[in-house]
Amino acid sequence: MTATGRRILQRRTAADSAANPCRIAIGFLMLMLAVLTDCAFARGDEITDKAVDHGIIFETNPPYLRYCGTPAEKTAIRINWDVSALGVDHISIRLDDREGRVVARGRATGETETGEWVRDGRRFVLVDARNDELLAEKIFRILPCDTAQYPDS
Repeated sequence: MTATGRRILQRRTAADSAANPCRIAIGFLMLMLAVLTDCAFARGDEITDKAVDHGIIFETNPPYLRYCGTPAEKTAIRINWDVSALGVDHISIRLDDREGRVVARGRATGETETGEWVRDGRRFVLVDARNDELLAEKIFRILPCDTAQYPDS
């Protein structure tokens, strides 16, 4: 290698070393963002996304309730499910609360309607009735009229 080539290589190495603190800081920020994003979605969305990946259908109809003016405190919803892609024979749908109250029991595919007791933030969990394995969960939301974007169902 020539003397000029060595000087250019030394300059590049020095420039790379000077940039390392920035690269480390950017890498750290990206890592923290990834960790925080996972924490924000770990309870419901991660499992819902996993459910979609495995061909599970677990939906509420309506997927959310829109209100204008005074919010409705409670509403009735229809819940649809299909876990036949997993080979599950029977399911239970429960509320994610202390009692784990059962909302519905049924075969791999079905639907049920709740009474007018569903509130904003109510979490429903879909489990394999045989072994209580969590298959999916869904959080029901009541959103105001002025919400700019409604979530996907």
